[in-house]
Amino acid sequence: MRVLYLANFFANYVHYPILKMEKEFKLKHFTFFFRVLLPFRNRRTNQAWSRDKHTCILKQENYQLVNIYRFPRSLFESIYATYMYLMIVRQVQKDDYTLIHANNIEPTGIVAYKLSRKLKIPYLITDHGSKYYFCPPTSRQKKKIIKKFDKILTTAKVVIAGSQGLQDFILSYWPSARVKIVYNTFNSEVFSFQPALCAAPYSLLSSSMEKNRDNHLPLINLLTVGSFDHNKNHFLILRAMLVLLKEYPTLRLTVIGDGSLKEDYLQFIRTNHLESCVIIKNFLPHHLLVTEYHQANLFILPSRKETFGIVLLEAMACGLPVLASNTDGPLSIIEHNVDGILFKNNDLIDLMTKIREVLDQPEKQRLIRTKAFLKVKKYLYTYRELYALYEKIAAKNLTIDSQ
Repeated sequence: MRVLYLANFFANYVHYPILKMEKEFKLKHFTFFFRVLLPFRNRRTNQAWSRDKHTCILKQENYQLVNIYRFPRSLFESIYATYMYLMIVRQVQKDDYTLIHANNIEPTGIVAYKLSRKLKIPYLITDHGSKYYFCPPTSRQKKKIIKKFDKILTTAKVVIAGSQGLQDFILSYWPSARVKIVYNTFNSEVFSFQPALCAAPYSLLSSSMEKNRDNHLPLINLLTVGSFDHNKNHFLILRAMLVLLKEYPTLRLTVIGDGSLKEDYLQFIRTNHLESCVIIKNFLPHHLLVTEYHQANLFILPSRKETFGIVLLEAMACGLPVLASNTDGPLSIIEHNVDGILFKNNDLIDLMTKIREVLDQPEKQRLIRTKAFLKVKKYLYTYRELYALYEKIAAKNLTIDSQ
């Protein structure tokens, strides 16, 4: 079996299952990563790709980067996928692929549909959250979207969703699509619990926060990781810091990521004199990011919408208690007050209340850490479900019952 992968960027949710299937099942594969180059903004685009490439753990011979130059917006959406198809179709015809796996409905799902018809092989799509999921369209726009992608979704042998909420979203648009939930996995070789490296548990901090030899209170480190954009909602934690610092003067926050709101974050920090307690860092390669998890006391994911949340698995695997908004992804991972804590989406008061609960209840925090570390083990082997789908598709023996 040889699988052709199509992806928009160096995404870790693409790499991990591939590598685990390669190791366990000797899966042969090749991936095309598509990069859009923007006129007059190539420097910023190249910086973003350089950042994303830090997480690429595929062998060089198993992937190819395809540069796509963006057209004027009036033409962009109608011809982008066709252009991507034309860029690779000749090369793809030289190899013997069993099936195609596209990551996301648009544009790579469209490319997979075109290649499937050309090569006479089946395809499947993993949707990680389209722009329509994050920004719901009007009812008129929704009808156009349903019509535009109907053939692509219903022709696919299976459409994979990473959470129950995302599955429900897809079926609300395309009820005839064969949708199955397969959870993401994570890089378990890097992100793992190492007691000697991890931050002291709250039970050591709480008594309550006794002074150390230098007459200073121990630091409490909060951590969040994600793109600097409206959806990831880091401003919610920044606003919480303004209040919580009055109660917990040694509270510190590290925000790791990059994006369009970075300057806004920095301006907020300067305006509110948070320079000494809030640190902004660019995206880090995983061998450095794992150190941030180990040095933190609490991980927070404040996203307005989240289809899954691999960072939650990474944090839990490092023995870190997690606090997340009650959106689709976290709801699929966290059992509230058992292996993590959920707060009301975009609710500043509830976020602060839940942070206080963790900081003030060391025993609860200890139990959550323990349960979370046990819970995350179930996500180590989800790639086997994916490989089982490949085998059924290759054998033309696939039947999907939406979960």
